[in-house]
Amino acid sequence: MTQSGTILRQTDPDHPPLNRRWDLTAAGAGQLWTIAGVDESSLFAAGANPMGNAGVIFKLNRATDTWVKQTIAAGATVNDVSVVSGSLAYAGTEDKDLFLWNGSSWTKVSSNTFGDAIYGVKAFSAGQVYAVGDRATIRTWDGGSWTTVAAFDAGLNGYLARIRGLDVCEMWAVGTSGLVAGNP
Repeated sequence: MTQSGTILRQTDPDHPPLNRRWDLTAAGAGQLWTIAGVDESSLFAAGANPMGNAGVIFKLNRATDTWVKQTIAAGATVNDVSVVSGSLAYAGTEDKDLFLWNGSSWTKVSSNTFGDAIYGVKAFSAGQVYAVGDRATIRTWDGGSWTTVAAFDAGLNGYLARIRGLDVCEMWAVGTSGLVAGNP
């Protein structure tokens, strides 16, 4: 992923990892910050438009091997995407919004109620979505509201940038100042 909207894809599985060929794919103009998916039919790349004033999400169309821009009403950068299945994914934005992918379109499900910019998202199901952002806080979305799970002292400008996990009992979050939080 690059600031010019370029995506790199490994296309040569017959060679060892260090000798594989990588292809460049242009998704479109803009700054792409994250890529996520569980298979080729549910692969998304996200970030901001070329001016940096609106979020963008592209979805891979495997039949044509092209990236298709999705309609999303994000007023700011889409910082992260977490995909559960081809019909369930979540995206978090700089504007504190959470968006839901239902298999055909993106819908805003939480508007400015997270409290901070959402930098990282990890979803396990429709009622188990975790997010991190400013002020080094981890919150969970149950499909209707946010609940704070943990908050850390990361200093004046500290924040958590990403959250990942194998399941709800084994997750990690990383952020500024070398902050690593986990519940293994």
